[in-house]
Amino acid sequence: MIRPVLITIRGNSASGKSTIAAGIRNAYGRGVAIVGQDLLRREVLREPPAAGGANIALIDLVARHALDHGFHTLVEGILEASVYGAMLTTLVTDHRAAGGQAVTYYLDVPLAETLERHTHKPIAAEVSVAQVRRWYLPHDTIPGLGEIVLDATTTAARGRAQDRGRHRAAGQPAALTPSDLGRRSHRQPLAMTCDTGSVNEIGLPVAWA
Repeated sequence: MIRPVLITIRGNSASGKSTIAAGIRNAYGRGVAIVGQDLLRREVLREPPAAGGANIALIDLVARHALDHGFHTLVEGILEASVYGAMLTTLVTDHRAAGGQAVTYYLDVPLAETLERHTHKPIAAEVSVAQVRRWYLPHDTIPGLGEIVLDATTTAARGRAQDRGRHRAAGQPAALTPSDLGRRSHRQPLAMTCDTGSVNEIGLPVAWA
């Protein structure tokens, strides 16, 4: 049995996390679960961000449930290192220990670019630029998780090169290919094309043709 793949995508607001996660699932089709921090924390629990919040365990529970039922799983959100770091590290460690493959990414978008992107988001009507500025966490990587850091200008080729090099340095597998992700539940191969530019531009683990 092919173990499902776990991918974590973290970064500040407006760094492109949700767009990339949706692009991967649109290209792959059924069989990919997106575990979004915003949905579970803000919509399901309507809970403010804080250490010890109930949403931390809920994100972990939903991700594990999806993996246990054979779904490739994308965990995405700001997921601040100080609040979610321990949970994510344990989730990734446990999945690898069980024979699964996990790839972790941090989208490192500068504050100026973050603020510019925010103005084009629907939530801009509810969240001010000043709030986004206060929330911004520079270089908020999780120590020991081995996250691949991708900046706002990363191209597909550069992203895949960084992926291979950093995984080798961390003793982890190289970038995932479509065959690594296995086959969908109805036994069709992983789609080889994607119409979401941002997925290609940063070179996420799926090697889109």
